[in-house]
Amino acid sequence: MARHQATRFFAGYPTSRGHLPLTIDHHIVMGPDGHPVTRDMAYLALETNGKWLYELAPTGPIYRLSTDLLTDPSVTAAEQMEGVTQWRGTPTVSGMTLDDKATLYLTDIENGRLLSFDTARLPHILLVSPRLVQAGIPGWVKTSAQNDTAGTIWVPAGHVLLRIVLH
Repeated sequence: MARHQATRFFAGYPTSRGHLPLTIDHHIVMGPDGHPVTRDMAYLALETNGKWLYELAPTGPIYRLSTDLLTDPSVTAAEQMEGVTQWRGTPTVSGMTLDDKATLYLTDIENGRLLSFDTARLPHILLVSPRLVQAGIPGWVKTSAQNDTAGTIWVPAGHVLLRIVLH
C-alpha cells in the first residue's frame, strides 16, 4: 500500500493450475469437447493474523505461502514461487473458509462432506450429506456469546442454507 502499486502473484505458477478432473458425486465432469473438466485456482484464504495465505484449485491440493514473501519488496518473483508449498491434498471442493484459529473448512462436493483441517493438517469429517454434493462456498462466523470459542459454519447447498454450530 505504501508504494501505491498493485502486485500480481501466482500468475503462471504451476500451483495455480488444475491438474485433476473435476469430480462431483463420484462422477468426473466432462466438457463439451468430451474431455474431463479441470479448474484453475479459484479460492484464496488469509489467516486472521495475516501470516499465511492459502490457495486452492477446486480439485486440490491446498498450497500455502507466508505473506512475508508478498510484502517484502526485496523478495524476487522466483523466491515467491519457491515459497509456495503444498499443504494438503483434497478431493474436489466448492470452496473453503478459515476460522480465527486457522482451521480450514472445505465443502467436499466429490463425496458430499464438510471437512476441516486443523493447523497440524489433520482431516476431520464434520458432516456427511447428499445435499453437500451441491454445496457452495462455506462461511465461518464467530459466535457472539461472551467467552464462547466456537463458531458457526454456513453452507449453501442447493436451495437450502445449512447451519452447522461448532463447539
